[in-house]
Amino acid sequence: MNHLFNYRRNYQSLNLMNNRNKTTFKLFCVLILSFFLFDISAQELNNQSLDVNCDTSSNQDQNCCSSDAICYYIAPEGSDDNIEDVTTGRSYQTALKTLEGAQMAILRDWELGIILENIEVRIKGGTYFQKEQIAWTTHWPDRVIRFMPADYKFGSWGSFSDSPVFDGKGSNNAWFWLNTRQSAGANTNLQFYYLEVKNYVRGALVFEGHPEYQKRWNGNNYLYGMSFHNLGNKYGSEGTGYAGVFLVNSRSNTIRNCHFVNLINSTEPGNIHAVYMKSWSSNNLIKENRMENISGDPIRVRHGSNDNDIRANIMKRTGSDGFFSNWYDDYEGKCGAGYCNQECPSWRNWFRYNTLHCGFDGKDIPVFYYHRKPDCVPSACVDHSPNAFLETASNTIIECSDEGP
Repeated sequence: MNHLFNYRRNYQSLNLMNNRNKTTFKLFCVLILSFFLFDISAQELNNQSLDVNCDTSSNQDQNCCSSDAICYYIAPEGSDDNIEDVTTGRSYQTALKTLEGAQMAILRDWELGIILENIEVRIKGGTYFQKEQIAWTTHWPDRVIRFMPADYKFGSWGSFSDSPVFDGKGSNNAWFWLNTRQSAGANTNLQFYYLEVKNYVRGALVFEGHPEYQKRWNGNNYLYGMSFHNLGNKYGSEGTGYAGVFLVNSRSNTIRNCHFVNLINSTEPGNIHAVYMKSWSSNNLIKENRMENISGDPIRVRHGSNDNDIRANIMKRTGSDGFFSNWYDDYEGKCGAGYCNQECPSWRNWFRYNTLHCGFDGKDIPVFYYHRKPDCVPSACVDHSPNAFLETASNTIIECSDEGP
C-alpha cells in the first residue's frame, strides 16, 4: 500500500505543475460562462418534454403544474389548518404554509387513493422562517417528489419569478432531513430546484440512511440550482455545522449547478463541508457547482464512500487541509484490530476538471488530503487495491498569489 500512496502523491505533484501552466484569465472566464450557457442537466433534459400548465383564471397567483404530476402549493400567507379537507393545498387559493403541511396533504391523498402520478410541491416566492428541522419521511421508489418555485418551468435557466427563501434565523438544526434508517434500501427520488436556504447551523439538506447497516440506504435524489449560504456555527448560537449537503449511506444522487457560499464554523472550523459523503455514500455526481468561503474542506468522503465523481466545480477560498479529503476513524491507528465498528477507507473517487482558487485562510492547500495514510487496510474492510483512493485529472489551480483582488 506504501507504493500506492507514493504514486498518488507524485501524481498530485505532476498534476499541480501541469495545471499551473494552464491557469489563465481566459480559461477562468470560459468556466464562468459555462455555468450560464450550458445550464441544462440530464434531469432537466428529461423533464423538458413536460408541459407546465398555469391556471390564472382565479387571481394573479399562477397554479402551475407539470403534466405528469399532482401538485401541492405553499405560500407565506397560506395555512395548514383544515388539512382534512381534500381541497386544502391543491391551489394557491387554499395554499399551505409549510412543507410539513404539504407532507400531511400528500399522505392524506395517498390514503384516499388520489395520488396516481408524480408529485410537485410548488412554493410561492417569499421568506419562510423555519427554525425547526423538517423531518421528511414520504417517498416512493416508483415516483418522484419535486420541490420548486411556484411558476418554475423546466428547460430554461431562471424561468420563474421569485425564489423561495428558507431562513433558519440561527437555528442549530439542519433545514431538511430525510431519514430512512429503518427502511430497506430503495430510491427515494426527491428533487429540489432553485430554492434558497440560509442561517442554519448544522447545514441544509441531510439524506440519511442507516450509518451502520449498509442495506438500509436511500438514493437517486437530485439537486439543481439550489443556493446554500450562511451555514455553520458562525451564524448561530450553538452546535456544529457539518455540511451544506450531508449524505449518509445515500447513493446515486446528483448535485448540480448549486451554490455553497459562506459555510463557516467559528469553532471546529474544519468540520463543515459543501458536500460530506459518509457511510457507503457512493456513485454520487457533484458537478458544476460553486463553492466559496467554506472553512472546512469542500468535499469530504468517509467510511466506504466509493466511486463518486466530483467534476467541473469552482472552489474559491475554501478548504483547510485540501479541496478533497478522505477520512475514516481508525481507532487510534490500530487498523481495526479488535474493533467491530471499524470504519473503512473510500476508494475509486474521481476529482477532475475543477477550478481551485486558494484555501479558506488565504493560503495554498493541496488538491487532496488523506487524514489516514493508506499504509494498511483495516482487517474489517474490503481491500480494493490496486485501485487508488482517488484519481485526479485536469484540475486548474490558481495560486493565492495569482488570485487578484
